Amino acid sequence: MLKNVSSNNNKKYVPPRHSTTSTVTEKKTLKKEFSFQPDAFPALAGKTSTSKLTALSFVQAAQTRPVTKTVSNTDVFLPGWVYIQRNNNGKIEYKYSGSTHPPRYPSQYNEDDEDARLDRRLVKYRLAKEQYERDNDVLRLGDYSEYYNIKTVQEQFDEEEITMLKQKYQPSDSSDTE
Repeated sequence: MLKNVSSNNNKKYVPPRHSTTSTVTEKKTLKKEFSFQPDAFPALAGKTSTSKLTALSFVQAAQTRPVTKTVSNTDVFLPGWVYIQRNNNGKIEYKYSGSTHPPRYPSQYNEDDEDARLDRRLVKYRLAKEQYERDNDVLRLGDYSEYYNIKTVQEQFDEEEITMLKQKYQPSDSSDTE
């Protein structure tokens, strides 16, 4: 009879092998502190002479200094932007740039334009809603759907609109009426 010797060997714990030479990690010396160069960060450095370069700590470099820049009306801003600054008294000042669109006054307001825009939006919404319902029907029923392989709602709407415009602007034959 044959004994299964390999099954007994698989149950033994085999510790991991270590190399004979042990490597000891040495501590590395710390790197030098960040030395602040005023030329690299002019907003933080303020008005310091470039000939005198001193190493500053992070706290000294991050200290805020009062900004002396003032905005005049001749400065150019992008339309719609607001320039915010604190004045010498500590109050916040807002300077507005010119707007891109002139303000609409009631005398300039045209109600027909607004109605036409609203009509276009509603038609676009209704067409999208109807197309969504058709697409869901085709996804659900496949080729058994009544909307399978037919034109989209937008295509049908465009065709009807073209035929209506042709009828509206079709020249009438004046010789027939006489």
